[in-house]
Amino acid sequence: MVIRQRARRGRRSISSHAHDWPAAMVLYLLRQQGGDLSRTRTVLTIHNLAHQGVFPPAALGAVGLGADHFTTQRLEFYGQLSFLKGGILAADAITTVSNTYAREIVTPELGELLDGVLSVRKGQDQGIVNGIDYAVWNPMTDPAIAAAIRRGGHEQQGALQERAARGARARDPARSPAHRVDRPRGPPEGQRSPRGGAAEDPEERRGVVVIAGEGDEALAAKLHAAVAKSKEAGRVPRRGERGPSRTASSPRRTSC
Repeated sequence: MVIRQRARRGRRSISSHAHDWPAAMVLYLLRQQGGDLSRTRTVLTIHNLAHQGVFPPAALGAVGLGADHFTTQRLEFYGQLSFLKGGILAADAITTVSNTYAREIVTPELGELLDGVLSVRKGQDQGIVNGIDYAVWNPMTDPAIAAAIRRGGHEQQGALQERAARGARARDPARSPAHRVDRPRGPPEGQRSPRGGAAEDPEERRGVVVIAGEGDEALAAKLHAAVAKSKEAGRVPRRGERGPSRTASSPRRTSC
């Protein structure tokens, strides 16, 4: 461990920043150390709460911990061991990828059974929105898009519809979420009607949904199957396949 090596050389680490379950246990282990190591300030960033690092109780021995750590107040998680839970309990501060996600993960609906643990840390968590370099990712100057986006973006919508969905009309609504295809964050729009039920007029149900992202294989397979059933489906390269487009289109009322 780098932190321990620095301590042995007399160079104490001021802080340690861990991301998700693969590194979360480092923060918990630091709290179990004596001396300067236990005083290291720590931050845990959660990108996706669904990935929790769950292992059998026997894994405690692999990280040098005894059975006394297998309690609901510590690492026990529904009969298993959760590395992410350990990081949540041990971190001095917790961050997520947005303020919205920070609010969502403390709810029973989106808390992935860790909402109770996260609620205990409420007030010590915050969302930090992912940033980009606007000098590079500038929609007003980007040569990779159909037209500079200044007002409205209608040229972009038309180009997107033409590329992704045969038969789409200019007045058809288009939505394009770009994120990891996984629970619980996606894809919300393609799974339900905006009205919550079937519209009487079929024309009101027309629309294009373009999903850019990879992730859960089972959910991705359902999306591909839904696109294949659509009469207006475009070309959809599967994971690892290179094609002219990396987009998927489906009618607005497609269910997965």
